[in-house]
Amino acid sequence: MSSPNINSLYQTIKKLRDPKTGCPWDIKQTHLSLRKYLIEECYEAINAMEKGDNKELLDELGDVQLQILLHSIIEEESNNFSLQDVFNHLEEKIIRRHPHVFSNISKISVSDVKENWKKIKQEENKEQSKKQKIYITKKQTAAPALKAAENIGRFTEEKGFDWSAPEEVIKKVEEELEELKVEIRLKNKNEQKVQEELGDLIFTIAQLSRHLGFCPEETLKQSNEKFQLRYNQMINLNAGRDISELTGEQKELLWKKVKEGSKNE
Repeated sequence: MSSPNINSLYQTIKKLRDPKTGCPWDIKQTHLSLRKYLIEECYEAINAMEKGDNKELLDELGDVQLQILLHSIIEEESNNFSLQDVFNHLEEKIIRRHPHVFSNISKISVSDVKENWKKIKQEENKEQSKKQKIYITKKQTAAPALKAAENIGRFTEEKGFDWSAPEEVIKKVEEELEELKVEIRLKNKNEQKVQEELGDLIFTIAQLSRHLGFCPEETLKQSNEKFQLRYNQMINLNAGRDISELTGEQKELLWKKVKEGSKNE
């Protein structure tokens, strides 16, 4: 396979942002307005990988590439950097971080590669490395929210700032739940405060998952998949029809049948 010619695609996407002839929706987008799409497309690509669906993966990787192009073009419009700068920076970094591949170094083990990678990254930015040893930084937080909560917990655990047993975390979960209930029950409840207390509860539950030895991201993912399976089984029991027109009692009956069927499997 020859090297891909990305220029044609680049010009096509760039045309979407043309102030006069481009797409009104694409023209008004910013890094912040597009960020949710980058996250969504990455997860859809991962989902295709997990299913082993090559055709879907082909499509989803293209959608991820679209986001990379859009963000690069937005920066180019402000004369900050171009897509070529992104490629050049990446290539330089890959070569710098793989001396065992791009220089005369004998073959090394996987563990040696990981250790060298860590040392090279620290050398690239000594000041940042110092901060990462004592502060919570993007090293912990640049991840999906549940995973970031786990990362934060593991970091503070290393510093001795953590609960000593799951039972202590459960008490904290109960405490956070009560605080949320108080805010919800207020006659003139403050929505921002409710959200804050809800966030505290979710964060603490993530720490409970960590203390029990489970990744909160993976744990919730399993529950999502279980709910998806059961919900779709409800649709099947309803002869493939939408359940939106059913009464609450009818929906509950379908749900109970699905759950009972799961227990018998």
